[in-house]
Amino acid sequence: MACTEYYCRHWRLKPSVSKTVCSVFHLHNASSGRALKVTLNDEPLTHEPHPAYLGVTLDHTLNYMQHLTEIANNVKSRNSLLMKLTNTSWGANGLPL
Repeated sequence: MACTEYYCRHWRLKPSVSKTVCSVFHLHNASSGRALKVTLNDEPLTHEPHPAYLGVTLDHTLNYMQHLTEIANNVKSRNSLLMKLTNTSWGANGLPL
């Protein structure tokens, strides 16, 4: 982290410690739940077991199960709204064009 702190100081960057999280990915499953104690600018970073990077939620085994569960819940809620609308007489009829 000393290299990261030096880089940020050199280029006059100010990373947000409240938004920055730390996590570790490895093949040793017994240590997967262990929290890290990482500091940036003498402030501790929060440990996040399922961090999100570019909209994709990662987990320690990198099988994207947490991300797929979140996506499935979003689709289920949207699909239930569409199912409720199909039983109404609002809007256009169901005839093909």
